[in-house]
Amino acid sequence: MRILFISNFYHPEPGAQPARVRNLTQRWAKAGHDVTILVGVPNHPKGKVYPGHKLRSLRISYTEWDDQVRVCRVSYFMRPNRGSLNRFLAFSSFPIIAAIRAIFMKPFDVVVGTIPQPFGPLTAYFLRSVTKAKFVLDVRDLWPEGLTATDQTSEDALAYKVIGAATSFLYKRADQIVAVTDGIRDSIIENHPVDPDDVHVIRTAVDIDQFRTSNTRLSPAIEEHIEGKFVVSYIGTIGNAHGLETVVEAAQILEQQHFNRFAFVIAGSGAEEQKIRDLVKTKKVANVLCTGQVDRNQIPGLLHASNIGIVSLRMSPVFQTVVPTKIYEYMAAGLPVISNVAGEAEELVDQSGAGITVEGDNAHAMAAGITELADNPKRLREISKSSSEYIKNNVSWDTTSGVYLEVLKRAILKSE
Repeated sequence: MRILFISNFYHPEPGAQPARVRNLTQRWAKAGHDVTILVGVPNHPKGKVYPGHKLRSLRISYTEWDDQVRVCRVSYFMRPNRGSLNRFLAFSSFPIIAAIRAIFMKPFDVVVGTIPQPFGPLTAYFLRSVTKAKFVLDVRDLWPEGLTATDQTSEDALAYKVIGAATSFLYKRADQIVAVTDGIRDSIIENHPVDPDDVHVIRTAVDIDQFRTSNTRLSPAIEEHIEGKFVVSYIGTIGNAHGLETVVEAAQILEQQHFNRFAFVIAGSGAEEQKIRDLVKTKKVANVLCTGQVDRNQIPGLLHASNIGIVSLRMSPVFQTVVPTKIYEYMAAGLPVISNVAGEAEELVDQSGAGITVEGDNAHAMAAGITELADNPKRLREISKSSSEYIKNNVSWDTTSGVYLEVLKRAILKSE
């Protein structure tokens, strides 16, 4: 098959989306398929072009290779991942530039467009309308529902209506739809006129070998902060949806109850990073270290230096449909999980024995959960063993990529 995958972000940019795209496309190429990725110049999350790409970013487009995958990069209106205006400019400019570049590319059998960026897949639909390529929509987040779940806007707002119209347009016109959870699939089927047989659940996966061991050293600042402490880490995007105020408050509670016993590390970047830094400073929470973005090669080292991994999202029915990728990464490293995410994420944590789920937006419940595990080393060891075994037996990019290929083939065979 000749496959084109369109994504705003890609390696070496951080986050679940670049990791998912890369793991899938690398395996498709190794299986003998002709795979191209149409992506932006690496700049996320700060909106600054990565070293090694600055001179090339002066061009509208350039091509490079990531192993056997052809990576076509385009320059667009790159903005820091802060504020609704910045995100709108970035999200809306990428599909325009990508569509122009795509016109001059060779024909493809199937084009995949991915959400969470709600406008990016419009380029995939554009190619479907002007070529014979089929269109597969990859859905990792529900838009525009996520906007109201994080109190960024109301259902009456123009942004909500525009994004809602765009996503509805895509759902109706995709030849096949891939959702990462049952909840997302159910929501799409219930709220949009789509054929249920054309909506598939293909969950995320994890590169087990990447997280199983680590030979990398941590930064001196992290090593000094965690030395001799019980280490609780949050590693991932720091956005409005993640409700990290609860984590900071839980850290403050534990600092007051157990002086100098616990060390919290918040590693990542995003729209709310400065807000969380300011909160830590204002509340004078000495046991929290905000590291900023950590190189992905350093993440396994931080996971293995930690005793518990935090998974946090704001309380909302929308988030009951998601399973944060960081859960899989924690589990792959054998790191026990404290999660405040109800729904499918809670089911995964319970079924796998990966840790415990506490009430959302409740810092006292989170602090109590952390203390409960910290006081029970035997249970921590049992959790580590069971979660590692679950990942080994149930979560594999090799299996996931193969299932996804069958959906791509089904899209190609679908008649108009």
